[in-house]
Amino acid sequence: MAQITVQEMATLLRNIAYSDNQTHGLDWSLSVVHPKTNDGDVGFSGGIWRNHNHRNSKKDIRLSFSFSETRGIHQFMFWRDKSEIRFDFIGKGGKIGFEKFKELVIKEYGIKELYQTK
Repeated sequence: MAQITVQEMATLLRNIAYSDNQTHGLDWSLSVVHPKTNDGDVGFSGGIWRNHNHRNSKKDIRLSFSFSETRGIHQFMFWRDKSEIRFDFIGKGGKIGFEKFKELVIKEYGIKELYQTK
């Protein structure tokens, strides 16, 4: 599984939230959970959710996850209309690879293209 940096994760989340001229009404976060430990790991908590005050808010879709540059994406959870959705490809401890994470998020949120800065 390829490693992903904090900058790559933050960029992806931002691009997803602001994709398609912000017509999806998404909010996102990526916050430090714990500072650097003895093993050099910095833990983050993140998520993407639909902003219910947005004009195009059609369905309740939320995801949350933990992340670090050394452990990757783990404790991944996804909800649709208040029910947790489980995926066969997600490993023990909610571990998911970055490419699969990106594919799932883009598909589930109906995003056609990621926002690209010029």
